Amino acid sequence: MKKILYFVIGFLLLLSISYYFYYSPKKEEITKEIFLEKSIQMRKLFTDEIKRKQDNTLNMAFILSQDENLINALKIKNKSLLNYDNTLLFLHDNSDYKNLWLQIVDKEGKSFYRSWKNMSGDDLSNVRTDLDELIKNPKPTTNISSGLFDLTLKAINPIYDLNGEFLGFVEFISKFNSISKT
Repeated sequence: MKKILYFVIGFLLLLSISYYFYYSPKKEEITKEIFLEKSIQMRKLFTDEIKRKQDNTLNMAFILSQDENLINALKIKNKSLLNYDNTLLFLHDNSDYKNLWLQIVDKEGKSFYRSWKNMSGDDLSNVRTDLDELIKNPKPTTNISSGLFDLTLKAINPIYDLNGEFLGFVEFISKFNSISKT
């Protein structure tokens, strides 16, 4: 009986030692692999969400760049013709775009309209090299911008009149918070 007990104790001891030296390191390795895979998946999801939001925001900028009121306001230099508060409120209430700002920039690079404050006329091309380049070569673009206080996504689309004359840009500025809630 003692021999069987010693054999069982020895077998359990051997099993415990082999578990400790073989399976414990494997468990750590597997855990690291799982964390690495999850990290890669989260990074891809985040990148995909940024791309989706940039594309959707650029589509909205394109649609707004076709607005006849906007084109007319830029041509006659009368920003009082513009009010997009209801449009932005609708997007806030009915989409993932909770903190969407709109800025209209004229062909000289000066702010023409801002949805978040009444200030306009300041020369943005002096402080934003992206706008200076886009004035020379107008084209739709998206970028991630780090400002003094925030990290934002920007979607910019040029505005042309019916004769193809370049008038300025529609710029939608959105924050990352809607992506972080996805």
